Parts: sequence; structure tokens; C-alpha cells
Amino acid sequence: MPRIEKTIEVEVPLEKGFWYIADGENWPKWYPSLKKAKRIKGKVGPSSVMHYIAEIKGKRYEFETRVVEWDPPRRYLDVSRFRTRLIKHYMHEGRFKPTKKGFKYTFILDYRFGPPGLGWLIERLRKREIERSIEEALKNLKSVLEHKFGQRGREGRRK
Repeated sequence: MPRIEKTIEVEVPLEKGFWYIADGENWPKWYPSLKKAKRIKGKVGPSSVMHYIAEIKGKRYEFETRVVEWDPPRRYLDVSRFRTRLIKHYMHEGRFKPTKKGFKYTFILDYRFGPPGLGWLIERLRKREIERSIEEALKNLKSVLEHKFGQRGREGRRK
């Protein structure tokens, strides 16, 4: 199963970064392909379920994500169900590690595409595209978090 792992370092308090990222309703603010996000079950945390609408290369995808592992502020794991047979498995893990100036966030994606017999080819063709999308999203995330909670951010000055 293909795996993509990307890490960024963010200069904001770990707790604030964790809760912002773990709240899926914030994702459209920094992940360009996500157009809508709505919590449909629970609060941010274990067993919560999000409904997302994504747009990738002009195609619309709807999916639901359930948090299956929860260990704040160190990590969480969610599994997505897409309303298409093209994507067989999609699991995202967020790992957080404190640093002197904030934290490192590692975005890990395990995925498998279909249909049977052709999934491997689609995976190979799409891997670099998915990596670029994650890299762009993480750059956006760093900027959003540092603006919102960093020394220059409005909420960072209220301490």
C-alpha cells in the first residue's frame, strides 16, 4: 500500500496547533482541494465523523472521515470512506512532536486505489500529484497557524 509522509515545523504552541488541525472543519482553510467540511457526529475527538466535499481536477468527491485513534496532543488517526469505487483505502495520521519554538507536524497518508487490476497503475500515476497537493497544503497550514497563533498573530498576542 502506498504511503506518503511529509513533515513541517510550525512556530506556535503545540496544543493550539493540535486542536486546530484535529478539527476537520478548519481543513478547507488550508487544504486547497477541500471545498466544504462539516462535522456530522460527535465533537472533535474519538469517533467523531466529518463529511467533506473535495474538488480535484474538476471532479467532485464526497467522503466521510471517522477518527479511530486519539491521543492529544501527540497523534490522531482517521479513516475515510469515499462515495466512489476508485479509492479503496484512505487513512490519514497526524503526528505532533514538540520543538523549542513550537512543534513538528507529520502528515501520513496510506491509500489504495481501485479498480481491481488497475489500482496499482493509478497509484503510481497519482503519487507525485498527491505529494504535491500535501506539500502545498502543509505550506498553507504553516502560514495559517503562524498568522493565527504565532507572535504576529492576533490570538498569539492575547496571552
